[in-house]
Amino acid sequence: MLHYKEISYDENIDDLKKFKKDDTLNVKILEIKDDKIRFSKRALDRDPLDFFKDNNKKVGSVITTRIHEVLKTGVKVSIDKDKKLIVTIKKIDLAKDVADARPEVFSPGNALDAKITELDLKARRVKLSVKAAQIDEEKSLIAKFGEGATKSGATLKGIFEKAIGKKGKKEK
Repeated sequence: MLHYKEISYDENIDDLKKFKKDDTLNVKILEIKDDKIRFSKRALDRDPLDFFKDNNKKVGSVITTRIHEVLKTGVKVSIDKDKKLIVTIKKIDLAKDVADARPEVFSPGNALDAKITELDLKARRVKLSVKAAQIDEEKSLIAKFGEGATKSGATLKGIFEKAIGKKGKKEK
């Protein structure tokens, strides 16, 4: 007996429809306990969560994702190139400002930078936040250019002059 969650990392019950009686499958024996044997087909495939290990990504890292699907409650993004690792970013984590956290402003295929706020490889849980990435970016801008970098009314010219160390000339 092979549980549908052990067929692929998608863990989709529709994967069962790909097979029929008397099909031959390659599987890996995961456990032999008493009179039961536990098999896995997905154990032979590469785990999509290895992306984080291979690319040295951890909680606090900012990654670029691609929008896979737009939902009413958020957006689904693909993290890897093969689109095997898809994570939902909840509406509350889409933007720093509540007015900008509308999923309908996002389009499938667009790039989206998000911060890893939770990563539990054993529990297979990944949580991403665009909001956290925006807050971190704002903090780094304040550290680099000063408090005036985020206040309304600050001009780009003024920010760059401050960064370069030049004082603005007084106009007559």
